[in-house]
Amino acid sequence: MAKSIMRNSRELYLRKEKTLYEVLGLLGTHPLKSADALQLAAVLVWAGNTTRDHHFVCLDKRLRKAAGKEGFRILPEEMQ
Repeated sequence: MAKSIMRNSRELYLRKEKTLYEVLGLLGTHPLKSADALQLAAVLVWAGNTTRDHHFVCLDKRLRKAAGKEGFRILPEEMQ
């Protein structure tokens, strides 16, 4: 059980570290607020960088644009 906990802790740490690196990359690539970059980075890590197979639901124009450039299919498709 202790090994399982350690393995899960290590995996969580690595995902957190990967997410932080993604945030830094996104902030250098897109004009995003820090919280928006964190949200997009988290979903990039979750998607395993296979974004074309996933939708991204968002109403913020800058975040929608960045997510689209990262390859997500954006919903809703049209905004008024």
